[in-house]
Amino acid sequence: MFGDVNNGTLYAATFDSNRQISNVQVFDSNIPFVVDMKTGPDGRLYGVDLVSGEILKWEPVTLLPSPQPNLSASFNNFADLSSLNLNGSASGANSRLRLTPASGNRAGSAFFNQAFQVGGNTSFSTQFQFQITGSQGTNGADGFSLVLQNSPAGSNAVGRFGGDIGYGGITRSIAIEFDTFNNGPMDLNSNHLSILSNGITDAPLASVNAPFDLNNGDTLTAWVDYNGTTNLLQVYLANSTIQPSTAVLSANVDLAGLLGNQAFIGFTAGTGGLVNNHEILTWSFSSTV
Repeated sequence: MFGDVNNGTLYAATFDSNRQISNVQVFDSNIPFVVDMKTGPDGRLYGVDLVSGEILKWEPVTLLPSPQPNLSASFNNFADLSSLNLNGSASGANSRLRLTPASGNRAGSAFFNQAFQVGGNTSFSTQFQFQITGSQGTNGADGFSLVLQNSPAGSNAVGRFGGDIGYGGITRSIAIEFDTFNNGPMDLNSNHLSILSNGITDAPLASVNAPFDLNNGDTLTAWVDYNGTTNLLQVYLANSTIQPSTAVLSANVDLAGLLGNQAFIGFTAGTGGLVNNHEILTWSFSSTV
């Protein structure tokens, strides 16, 4: 632990096996001139405010592990959710990852609880199956997104409901949106894919009509590939488990410029006045620096 008296912030540093600092996280703020920090017999951290003389106490915390240079994971189902952080309305349902239930004005997210390193040549690939269902059928709303983000909330990030699909407001991020409701000028139509950034849902980097009805209850498979050498982000979509030879959507993206030095990967979804179950059935991903 160490403090910055200029901005009143207490930091926690993580060291690697070579005793080099591998990660620094904000532990607390608005606490100038803290001295003599020690761990008490109860496991809490204690310190003295040199200005007020007040003894400060912090609850034990689990520091986030350092981002991994190469990270991969595979979920054949979601019976075990222990490696994911579920936020908002997200939950497990019948061994699936349900981002929202078919209830109004909900926002949910789920992020893998380990970040991966992002640099100038970082590449990643991911594949997932999803299904959107609900009593309103093709009139349901609003959609979901695959998100990579390095926002201050980390793996606890969740955005706004409705047309923001649980993504709006998540900064330092990029998202591939699967949108099932036309919210007006911000949307191409009621069945499209978009690439979004920095939690902004009304200024897509690219959009395209979905080649399948996203909202009819079918199980669809998506692939997202990013080449860190060319900065090309490509999105593929199929109604089978065979990846098409041609991407349905692509854009040139500076991943490190958007995210910084690390990324949490996961999903968000939202409902508004109209609703849907937004569910992920399987998921795999890998990243390389």
